[in-house]
Amino acid sequence: VVEGGFPEVVTKYASGQVLQNFGVNYEQYQKQGNGYRYFLQPLEGIYLDSNLEAEMKPPGSRSRIYFFVLIAFLIILIAAINFTNLSTARSANRAREVGIRKTLGSERSQLIKQFLVEALMIAFFAGVVSLVIAASLLPLFNDLTHKSLSWHSLLTPQFMIIYFGLVLITGLLSGTYPALFLSGFSPLQAIRGRFLGSGSGMGLRNGLVVFQFGISIFLIASTIMVYRQLAFTQNKELGFDKESLVILKGTGDLGGIEAETFMNELRDIPDVLAVGGCSNQPGEIFPGTSFRAEGATETTTGSIIWIDDGYPECMEMNVLQGRAFSKDYDDSTSVIINQSALSELGIADPIGKTLTTQDNFLNADEETQTQYTIVGLIEDFHFQSLHHPITPLFFIHNSRNFNSGANNQTTLRIGSGGWPATMMAVEQVWKQFQPDKPFRHAFLDQQWASLYNEEITSRKVFSLFSLLAIFIACLGLLALANYMTEQRMKEIGIRKVLGASVGGIVGLLSSSFLRLVIFALIFAVPIAYYFLSNWLDGFAYRTNLSWWVFAVSGLLAMVIAGATVGYTSLRAAMINPIKSIKSD
Repeated sequence: VVEGGFPEVVTKYASGQVLQNFGVNYEQYQKQGNGYRYFLQPLEGIYLDSNLEAEMKPPGSRSRIYFFVLIAFLIILIAAINFTNLSTARSANRAREVGIRKTLGSERSQLIKQFLVEALMIAFFAGVVSLVIAASLLPLFNDLTHKSLSWHSLLTPQFMIIYFGLVLITGLLSGTYPALFLSGFSPLQAIRGRFLGSGSGMGLRNGLVVFQFGISIFLIASTIMVYRQLAFTQNKELGFDKESLVILKGTGDLGGIEAETFMNELRDIPDVLAVGGCSNQPGEIFPGTSFRAEGATETTTGSIIWIDDGYPECMEMNVLQGRAFSKDYDDSTSVIINQSALSELGIADPIGKTLTTQDNFLNADEETQTQYTIVGLIEDFHFQSLHHPITPLFFIHNSRNFNSGANNQTTLRIGSGGWPATMMAVEQVWKQFQPDKPFRHAFLDQQWASLYNEEITSRKVFSLFSLLAIFIACLGLLALANYMTEQRMKEIGIRKVLGASVGGIVGLLSSSFLRLVIFALIFAVPIAYYFLSNWLDGFAYRTNLSWWVFAVSGLLAMVIAGATVGYTSLRAAMINPIKSIKSD
């Protein structure tokens, strides 16, 4: 109800100002694509669902959480596949038990219950052990993710209900098919062992191995792309040089001649190459503003930054047309724009054109609108992280100081000489002019890197989860390969007696599993391509999804599977053939 009344309030109080500034009523103003939108935001939804600027703290990402939940589910699924594979593969060990129990009158439903209970008990004890491991590793997890979770959060009733509910589902998921499979044996065939020659369950086991390594290939490809995208965002050309820049924070109290003297003192330090003042640095939150070009009926909304004469040179920005601010001119009503602002304004030759704004902090009083003259065009640069596209940016000279923070930061470009000595000299200048304020400084490259802390943390966690999933898949493959090799020991012995080489036997035993990995690659690549393409679409600036990512992923999967199966095959091939033939 409250939110529904916002449009009426906006129309009531904004109409007069819009008519005064643009000569149109508010309805026409809205039809032109302008207007104001106010809405209510649930407090609980701010952290995960907000895409707004200037939140109380940097928001999280619900999609990132869902992605980690998906990986956790895939890890559990791989473990469940291992249990199913090994249970059905080792069915011979319990076949006679099933046959005898059925002969003595046991119903199939009783056997199903028994096998399900066994699977659930294994899942339950695994769940208890995992809680102990999770509590033990929680400090390491907090260090990795920069969180402050405590083990007490693992003991809440709500968490325990959800957790052991998942344990129950996992037990049922992994135990249902083995229970149905084992309980379905014919008593006579089970006692005689003849069912082993039918190949029962082989197709399912192969299918599960393909699915398991398909997941592994998907995770390997995803890990590679996460690393590539993060490297791309951190190394992309930004339009300014962020290296060797020191930011002094809190210099806004220095005004007039004192501020100029302060900056000249900094310039006199031998290894200080350039000095500039500004209100905001790239990567920080910039205030919003709007300008209207001469003769236009629509405004261009963008961001604003107050700078002095030396800032563009200090940042090594590229002035494409016109000039930067200069002491040789009165730039109190001058404005410099970036290429995105020029495109939005729709001006052909910007230098000398005028812009007006209704924003009070850019006008001397509310009754008049100051005309700002465009004196320069700066090449687009990234003043926000690469999550966001470059938007219009307007540079105002800090002599137009209706904003208390217009020159609140001083930027220094330091040479390649001795940094400690230079910083000590800078601190001495600071204490000379502001002895009562603490010396606060930062490095712009570090501030910029901090914009990607969430991605860096996600990359570490994602890589760890991927390694864990691949490790579990290899454990299952190793156990299955061991069992399948045991079933062929007599065949291996006979082949060696007839002259087969160790390499030939290893190739024979490994080839069937490696074929499954190839099938997994064919199965996984289209799915991985679809998901990774959608993930990359969420970035304003992204790297390419190259074919070699999937080739490397498949090759790594084959190497991992080959090493796992090859170890088992080599060990079997080295056994004395006499012992192999004697064993039954």
